[in-house]
Amino acid sequence: MSNPEHLLTFEMNKEGDELTVHMNQQGLALLQLVLARLQNGSSPMPRHTHLMTDDWGGDELSSQPQSTDSTLFNKVDLRLWS
Repeated sequence: MSNPEHLLTFEMNKEGDELTVHMNQQGLALLQLVLARLQNGSSPMPRHTHLMTDDWGGDELSSQPQSTDSTLFNKVDLRLWS
């Protein structure tokens, strides 16, 4: 699904009260594709998908944090409710 050129990270600030999503154009395209598949899927509600780094067995999220004072998420669950 992903391309080695893509950048997509979800990072929490050190206070734990802000989430920043870092991406390049390829990462944005990947996120849009994942959200469209979630929206248009045929499985019953609630639907969900997982985005993970390669360290966690996925390839959707980048493994390198983009900020020096944040915590990188290795797994992000996206859930669509009716």
